[in-house]
Amino acid sequence: MSTLRLLERIEQRAEAFPFHCEIVRADISVIRDAAVVTLKRLHAPEERAYSTHYYAGCNGHFHHGHYDMPYNVAMSDHTDRVSREWG
Repeated sequence: MSTLRLLERIEQRAEAFPFHCEIVRADISVIRDAAVVTLKRLHAPEERAYSTHYYAGCNGHFHHGHYDMPYNVAMSDHTDRVSREWG
């Protein structure tokens, strides 16, 4: 699968969340058809606006979401998750 197609699928899934959000960061592995994604809820207090998720493209779902984090914690969690998922 191409990077563009995988990103389109991730955007579609993010749009299906029950809150308005934007993708802040996405690290994509085309080989694994997966990604680690950090979202920002647009109408949440800044100190609880971010969440990180692992996306497995093979079944089209976000997995293992961590919610209600400030930006710096979310970025650290995102980096840790990328290392765990595909080194």
